[in-house]
Amino acid sequence: MKSLAVLPWLVWLLPAQQTADPVRKALADYRAGRYQDAFVALQAASARHGEALPDELRFNLAMAALRVQRSSDAEAAVLPWLELPSGERRAEAEFLTAMAAFQRAERAAMAAQLPDAEPTAWTMAVTAIDKAVAGFARADEFRRPWPEAQRNRERAEQRRRELQAARDKAIANRKQEPTPNEPPPAQPDGTPSAEPAIPEAVLEPMLPNEVAALWQRLQQKDKQKRSLRQDAQRRAVAAGERGW
Repeated sequence: MKSLAVLPWLVWLLPAQQTADPVRKALADYRAGRYQDAFVALQAASARHGEALPDELRFNLAMAALRVQRSSDAEAAVLPWLELPSGERRAEAEFLTAMAAFQRAERAAMAAQLPDAEPTAWTMAVTAIDKAVAGFARADEFRRPWPEAQRNRERAEQRRRELQAARDKAIANRKQEPTPNEPPPAQPDGTPSAEPAIPEAVLEPMLPNEVAALWQRLQQKDKQKRSLRQDAQRRAVAAGERGW
């Protein structure tokens, strides 16, 4: 994944008298690189607060979610801030959701390179990176100037060019793949190539004695089939089933 500049503060510290021990431990885990532990603890703390989630805890939860590739959880954490008309919180929400979109773009790009990739995977990657570019631009507008948002926008724009090129190449390759019923390629003079000829079966007339022997074998096989069906019917009736 392309590196993104993070916010100048990785986590906000809550005042000591307002910070419970699990949250302090979660922040310590985050600084130590134990992002999964930090995310689980912050998620649990956020659930206890319900809708009255402090801004600091909301921000820290979003950052921890991004660290463990939980893009949707990061977006959900700052979703209320996206409804604000302006201000620091709106800028931070735009920044964090843009980072989540960048993650989605990278995951879609990796999925597009798999042998059984969906044809639309590259398009999904480009769509996601478009959202990232727009999000970083809005973050810079709501908190101008914001160097981190500007640098991330530049990185996202560069990545968009790379993903667009990969998408266009994949589309061109699919167009070059022959279809199952595609006609054979033309010769240099413009005439279609001749398809390989399928040899025809050579049928020689049968002698009268061979015809008689064949007819006798067919009659014997038919008699055996009728006998087997009759036996099966008798067994079915004996077992209490309906015979046909």
